Amino acid sequence: MTAMSAADQIEAGILTVFPAAKTIKIPMADGGKGTAETYLMISGGELIWHAVMDPCNRNIRASRGAEKIVIGLGGSATIKAGVGSLHTQGGE
Repeated sequence: MTAMSAADQIEAGILTVFPAAKTIKIPMADGGKGTAETYLMISGGELIWHAVMDPCNRNIRASRGAEKIVIGLGGSATIKAGVGSLHTQGGE
């Protein structure tokens, strides 16, 4: 289930009990799959796609943000490499 789908379901439940309620959906992701899409949906940004290698040296397509890069670390294969990459770029 995507973050937006979860927000839609929560909204539907609230409106079932309180039909006149006004809701504002703010979908949130946990840093795993769907985090970039959720962030872009809220911010109005777009993905830029590139050919890259995954942690197992396979060719895949990956995306990045255009003006501001937000790093979401998640998954056992990416967390340690992500933290190392962050430190090499001066991040904390």
